[in-house]
Amino acid sequence: MKPHSVCLEAACSSIFSHSDHRKTGVKWLKGKDLQILFIVMFLFIAIEVGWIPLPSWLWTTRMDRLEQDIQVLTGKMTTQDHAEKDVTGRMNDHLKAAETTNKTIKDLTGRMNDLTTANNKTIQDLKARVGKLDGMSDKRKVWFAATGGDKKTNDSKVIFQNVDTNMGSHYDATTGIFTAPYKGAYFFTVTFRSDGGMIELDVFREKMDGNQESLMSLYDSTNTKGKISIASNSKMVDLEDGDKVYVRASSSHELTCCANVFSGFLVYPM
Repeated sequence: MKPHSVCLEAACSSIFSHSDHRKTGVKWLKGKDLQILFIVMFLFIAIEVGWIPLPSWLWTTRMDRLEQDIQVLTGKMTTQDHAEKDVTGRMNDHLKAAETTNKTIKDLTGRMNDLTTANNKTIQDLKARVGKLDGMSDKRKVWFAATGGDKKTNDSKVIFQNVDTNMGSHYDATTGIFTAPYKGAYFFTVTFRSDGGMIELDVFREKMDGNQESLMSLYDSTNTKGKISIASNSKMVDLEDGDKVYVRASSSHELTCCANVFSGFLVYPM
C-alpha cells in the first residue's frame, strides 16, 4: 500500500469518527466534514498524479526497510553463491582426484601388462633352457669301456673286442673306433700290459676331413721276458661331431689279451 493511501484512509477514519451521526449508525457527511473530505480527496488525487510531491518523511522508513530487506537478501544470495562456489570447488577437487586415480589405475594396469609379458617371456626362456638342459643331460650319457687289445687291423688299429659298457653305442667293437656323437670335451684313458714285450702305442684323432693327429702316447721299453710291464695315459680333448678316436700300435708292439683297457666319456657338450 502506498503512503498517501494510508494517509487518506486515516483521514477518512478521523472524519467519520467525529461525525455527529456516528451514534445513529448512519454515516452522513455534512458541512465542515464534507469540506474536509473534499480537501483530502483532492490532495490524494494531486499526489497520485504527481501535482504535489509526497513528503519524504512519509516513505523514508518504508524505503529503509526495503533497503534492509534487499541487503539481507543480497547477503543471503552472496552466502549461497559462496556455498555454491565451495560445492563446485569440492566437486572439481573430487573430479581431479578421480582423474588422478584413473591415471594411476591405467599406469598400474600398463605395468602389470608389461610385467605379465616379461614374466611370460622369462617363463618361455626358462622352458627353453630346461629343454636345452634336458637335451644336454641326454647328451652327457655318453661313455664306453672295452678290454681285449690282443688284435689289430691291417692299419695297426688295436681292437678292444670285449665291451663292458657302451652308453649310446658310439664305440664300435669290430673296428676299435669311438665316434664322437656331439661336439664337446671328452676324457679318454688307455691302459696296456705287456709280459716282457715293448709297449708303444698312440691314441689318434681322425677328423671329418680325414686328417689325423696324435692325442697321446704310451711307451714302455721294458723288454725282459717274464716281467710284466704296464703303461697308462689319460687326456681330455675337444672333439667335433663325427670325429673318430682309436688306439694304434707300432709294428714292434706285442699285444697281450684281457688286461688292456680303452675307455672314454663325454665331460660336457659345447
